[in-house]
Amino acid sequence: MKQPEFDWENSSGAFRAAFEEWDAFSNLSRDDVEEIVTADVARAQRMAAAGLRHLRAILGARTKAGIRDRWRKDALAERYFGKTSSVANMKAVRRRLERAHRRLRDDRLHIRMRPQSAASTSTTDGRNDSFFLAPRRFELYPDYARSTALRRSATIVHELLHEWLRDQKIGNDTVYSDDETQELARRDPTAARRSPANFDKFLQAVWEDEGLDAPSGAVLEDKALPVSGTLVQNATGHLRDRPVLAELPPHGRRDMVLCGLRAQDDEAFVPALFEVDATPILRRHTDAGARGHASYPPACCTLTNGVVIVATRSPKTRRMELRAFDIEDERIVTRHDSGTMFRDCFSQPDAIALGPHRFCLVYKIKNGRMRVELMEYHRDSGFRRIAHAETHSAIRDHGRAVLVSPIVSTTGEARSVASSEFVVATVFRTREGKLSFDLWTLDTWPADVTRRGGLVDHDITGRPGLAMAARQGRWVAVAAARDKNSGRLRLTAFDPSDPARPRRLGDTGDDGARMTHSPDIVTVRDGARIAVATAIRYVVQGRAIVSLWNAGTRDKLFRRVHDSGWRDSPILKGSPSLVALPEFQPPRLLTAAVGPDDRLSLTRWQVKDPVRTNG
Repeated sequence: MKQPEFDWENSSGAFRAAFEEWDAFSNLSRDDVEEIVTADVARAQRMAAAGLRHLRAILGARTKAGIRDRWRKDALAERYFGKTSSVANMKAVRRRLERAHRRLRDDRLHIRMRPQSAASTSTTDGRNDSFFLAPRRFELYPDYARSTALRRSATIVHELLHEWLRDQKIGNDTVYSDDETQELARRDPTAARRSPANFDKFLQAVWEDEGLDAPSGAVLEDKALPVSGTLVQNATGHLRDRPVLAELPPHGRRDMVLCGLRAQDDEAFVPALFEVDATPILRRHTDAGARGHASYPPACCTLTNGVVIVATRSPKTRRMELRAFDIEDERIVTRHDSGTMFRDCFSQPDAIALGPHRFCLVYKIKNGRMRVELMEYHRDSGFRRIAHAETHSAIRDHGRAVLVSPIVSTTGEARSVASSEFVVATVFRTREGKLSFDLWTLDTWPADVTRRGGLVDHDITGRPGLAMAARQGRWVAVAAARDKNSGRLRLTAFDPSDPARPRRLGDTGDDGARMTHSPDIVTVRDGARIAVATAIRYVVQGRAIVSLWNAGTRDKLFRRVHDSGWRDSPILKGSPSLVALPEFQPPRLLTAAVGPDDRLSLTRWQVKDPVRTNG
C-alpha cells in the first residue's frame, strides 16, 4: 500500500470533531486524522485480501461440481451474493474484488476530505462518481468519522468499487444496510453480485468471522526457568548457522536427541547424537560418513517407526535431498539417500512426521511459491512422492508446518493406525511481509494435497514458528513471530477445527521480549496439560530467553507461566532451536544455537513447577 494523498476543503475541524466523538481520539490535529485514515486504508487492503482468500477457497475445488457444492455450503458467499449454479458468476465476484484489492495494494489513493454540506445527505460518508481516484470524485465526509474502524475501511472498498459497480435498489430504496444486502441477495442474486454494499458487508462478515480483530495481551506470571545443564566445551567444530534438533524414536532412548549441524568452512551437513540427561551434556556420536553439503540449515523429523528423516538443500544442484537414518546402539546408521528427485529448492525446508511411513515437506520453490509435499518412506523401497500443492502467490520467507489432525491429545503424534487424510497447518511470511496462516488437507488415497483456508495477520520479520496447544479442551495452533513494528515476540492463536474456515483467536500483543532474528516454538506436554514453549535471542547482549506459555483459559488467551530471564542465560551468536523432552516429569526443554565461539551451544532448561491447567 502506498501512502494516500489528501486534499482538504475547509473540513479539517469537522473531521477532527467527528473523530473526537470516540473515546480513543482526543485533541486531534489534521496530521492525526490523516494517520487514522491511512490506517483505515491499510485495513481495507487486509479486508479485501481476506475476502479474496475466502472466495479462492471456494473456487479452489478441483471440479465445477465441487465449486458449486462449496458455494452452496458456505455461510457467507450465498448470504451476500445469492444462489447460483454458474461457476462463471462466482468467478465474476472474485474478479471484481480483485480489482479493488489491486488498487489498494498498488495505487496511491487520492482522497478529498470535504465538509458534510457538500454531501448529498447528512449521513453520506463517501462518494466516487465512477471516475476512479480523480481528486473531486473520491471524497470522504465527516459522517465517515462517526463509524467504527471496520465500517470505515469497508466504506473505502465500497467507494473503490464504484469505478465498476453502481448502488442497487430494492424498489425505490437504495441498498445500504446489512439486512437490505441479504434481502437483495435473496430477491435478485445478479444485482447482489454487482452491489458495492453487498461486497462491503461481505468483507465485514469475513473479517469478524475470521476473528481478525481478536483481543491482544497476556498474563505474565514468570516463574523461574533455570538452566540445568550445558554442553561440554569444544564438543563440535565451528558452525555456520542455527543447528536443528529432533527427538529420537519413542521406542529408543528418550534421553538423547539428534542435532543437525552445518560446518562453517565447507557447509558440510553432519548429524550428531547428544545425551541430554547427563551433566554436562555429552556428545555420543557424529556420523562423518553421512556428510553431505547444505545451503541452509537442515530440517529433521522422526517417524513413529523410529526412522529419522533429514532434508537439506544441495548447494551444487540447488535441489532438496532427503536422507533416512536409524539409531542403533547409540550410533547413526544411514539407510537411504533420495538423490536429486526433487525440484529446485530456494529456502530452508521444514519436515513433519505423519505416522510410521508418511511425512510432509514444506519449502520454497523456484517461482517463489511455497510447496507442501506429501511423502512416503519404507526401509525396503526408500522414498516416494505422493502429491503436492503450492500457495497461490509468491512468499518472502520459507514456511514452518505442524500436524493438526489426526493427533492423540496425550502425545501429539500422528496415529499409528492407517489414516488416509491429514490436516496440516503452515505459517510463512508473505511477499508484503505479513504472517500467513494456512490449512492444508493431505490425502493418500486418492493422492491429493489441497490448500483449504488461510488468514493473513500482522507485519513480521524473519521466519515464523508454529506449534499446537490445548485451550478449553480444544486444539489451537500458535504462531510465533517477531513483530515488525515493536521488534518483540508475538504469539498468535488460531482455531484450526474447520480447515476451510480458520479463525484468529487473538495474540499476546507487546508482552513478548524484544528479540533478534527468528523465534522457535514447540509443544510441551505435561501429562494431559499441553502448552507451548518459545526460544528467542534477546537484543540485550544476544542472550537466550526461554518461556513457557499457557494457551489460554476462559478469561485470558495467553499466560506466560515460566520465563528464564536473560541475566544468567547463555550468550548466542544466532537464533536458537528448541525441543521439548516429554519423557521427563516435569518436562525439560533443550535449546541449540551457535555460541560466541562459533561452536555448538546446547542448553537444558528445567521446568520445576507443573504447567497450569488449560481452561
